[in-house]
Amino acid sequence: MNRKKGKEEKRILQLENKRKTEELNQARKLQLSMLPKDIPSLSNLDIAVYMKTATEVGGDYYDFHKSDDNTITAVIGDATGHGLNAGMLVSVTKGLFKNLAKQTFVNNIFSQFNESIHSLNIQPMYMSLHLLQIKGNQMQVIGAGMPPMLYYQSSTGSVVEIESSGPPLGGFRNFKYEKCDYKLMPGDVLVVMTDGFAERRNNAKEILSGIKHQTSDQIIEQFVEANDNWGEGNPQDDDITFVVIKVK
Repeated sequence: MNRKKGKEEKRILQLENKRKTEELNQARKLQLSMLPKDIPSLSNLDIAVYMKTATEVGGDYYDFHKSDDNTITAVIGDATGHGLNAGMLVSVTKGLFKNLAKQTFVNNIFSQFNESIHSLNIQPMYMSLHLLQIKGNQMQVIGAGMPPMLYYQSSTGSVVEIESSGPPLGGFRNFKYEKCDYKLMPGDVLVVMTDGFAERRNNAKEILSGIKHQTSDQIIEQFVEANDNWGEGNPQDDDITFVVIKVK
């Protein structure tokens, strides 16, 4: 009798593991389907992206919109949690971005993002997000709950951190996120990352200072190598995403 019970418990466990594996595969497919198929090409910007999903799928997301006047709007985000719930929030965010990205006022875009996610009443699910809009040499940045963005300024030869101005989207309906404005110069580099990397980093500013003259793809390669070295072979428990934009 005990042997029969043991076999039944083993069969149930196998079925549960199969179900979880299928759910993770579905979540990963959903997450990857939300990403843009192509990276926009502009004469004044060199853009590269990288994403490595964790064993347990999270909710990293990036997207771009290029307008007729060559204004580029980019978002890089990280949904709270893992699996299908995070994938659902990424899907919502993509739909919002598709509808809002054509607007020219990033404050309005961000407030509508926040209000829409808050109205879903899916707390404690939130969306951390950085939004950049670049037109010519003018850049506007606004962030919610994201790790600092690294900005190498060629005019000063220094790397500064651009902090998020508030909590993740969806937490406080009327929160006023602050926009930052910058004038870009040739040689400037922007590195935007999710916290899968930030949790492991210790000297990212120094790394960027040493590789600022490389292409966006090469800069990403250096950050990925640094992340692998810091991880010391330990399993990756969160998605890692980089978006690098270099001004030509």
